[in-house]
Amino acid sequence: MLTLSLEERLEDQLGHAGDVLAEGELPLTENLLQRLGRLLKAEIALIQPNGQLGPSTLGQDSELRASLTDRWHSGLQEGTTTFIQKRSTPFLVVTRTLPKARDSRYLAVAVAASLGDAREAGRRAAWWLGAAALLGILILAWVGHRIALSITQPMQELARMADRITAGDRTVRMHFSHAKELNVLADALNTMAQRLQVYEQEIAEQNRLAALGSMGARIAHEIRNPLTAIKLELQLLSESLPDQQRAMAGSLLDEVRRLELIAASALQAGQGTHLSLKSTDLNSPVCEVAQLFKTQFKHRGIQLETISEDTLPGILVDPDRVKQILVNLLVNAGDALVEGGVIRVGTGKNTVENELFFWVEDSGPGIPIEHRATLFSGTNSSKPGGLGIGLKLSKELVELQGGQIQVEESSLGGARFVVRFPMENKQ
Repeated sequence: MLTLSLEERLEDQLGHAGDVLAEGELPLTENLLQRLGRLLKAEIALIQPNGQLGPSTLGQDSELRASLTDRWHSGLQEGTTTFIQKRSTPFLVVTRTLPKARDSRYLAVAVAASLGDAREAGRRAAWWLGAAALLGILILAWVGHRIALSITQPMQELARMADRITAGDRTVRMHFSHAKELNVLADALNTMAQRLQVYEQEIAEQNRLAALGSMGARIAHEIRNPLTAIKLELQLLSESLPDQQRAMAGSLLDEVRRLELIAASALQAGQGTHLSLKSTDLNSPVCEVAQLFKTQFKHRGIQLETISEDTLPGILVDPDRVKQILVNLLVNAGDALVEGGVIRVGTGKNTVENELFFWVEDSGPGIPIEHRATLFSGTNSSKPGGLGIGLKLSKELVELQGGQIQVEESSLGGARFVVRFPMENKQ
């Protein structure tokens, strides 16, 4: 196609030169033909009425001269275009008839130019076009390959991620920085894996707590009956003892009651939580539990102080659950004072916030801030042999009664746990 276009342009150029020579007013001299031939890179010849060639630019090129003469005698029409072959080089020949008034010595003018350059240029252009097309195909193939890889590789990675999640690996995560659409899918899988991990941890924790609660309930059930028998025997024995020994028996009875509270807490942890709400003065359960712990703490070098609000309105809570919460807090406070110290227990009211509260604080090492976020989760315990469920159970019991439990800094240097109940619970 390109070669044909070049040949057509060459034909137009030669035809235009023939028209200028045939119809113009330029003198038809050999000198003019030579100059025009050099300008056009063509051969120009004037054809005489007898068919012979007159002035021309052919010079000693007898082959092209003879070819033109033979073609004219063989019937070359005036004003037409034809091709002649000179050895291996084709020539394009355009003839134009001269008007009779132009110059009676000549019948026509022939303009010939080699097609070798045009066809070579066409071949080179075709080669370059072919090379460019091939290069374009290769580039498109490479780009397509890269695009395919950018899709298939992330999809394979996502498939491997899904396989790992299926196999139980919940820690696997994936992110694609460039593939936004695939990154949406990766984020969804990441979220799913994270939620599965949290869900499985929660299930494992629930199973652990259920197992501990069940085991604790069984142990507490077995302990409670002997404790009841011991308490009855102590009560009967104290009636027949002198006053001094009766006081000692009373201390033993207090310890038995404390053990009964602990056993009751263990039983309740293994069973469903049922509240028995009563109008209660918080001073009553707080002072009762504090009295039960006082003797035992004294033997461990721990001073237990009680600071109570003089008058508190009754609020609707479960007094046994309040005792259970306080037992857990006092046990934790006592465990923090390995070498002895001070524990304070108190009650109070806040008319601004419209709430009643009780608190337990100690002079122990305190609780680091970074540990407070998971303090009530029940997932760990810093105490040797601790199960980490005391504070979790206490928080659940407080919230069931509409209250809140918080940990603060203690003026004694350790931790301070405050349990607040809204006065709307007031009956």
